[in-house]
Amino acid sequence: MAAQALGQKINVLNASNEHEIDTAFATLVQRGDDALLVMADPFFNGRREQLVALAAYNKVPVIFE
Repeated sequence: MAAQALGQKINVLNASNEHEIDTAFATLVQRGDDALLVMADPFFNGRREQLVALAAYNKVPVIFE
């Protein structure tokens, strides 16, 4: 995997409702992950404001596909 070749680790977090987004973000912050990549999905597109607010509050860079 390309990430391993660069000495990086990719963690996958799953969420299928608003509460799970909050929980996944708390996990991301607790682990000290460096950034968040949000995959293309209608659910996540509909929750973009929630994700951006959580990213801004926790100072985590986020990119949407």
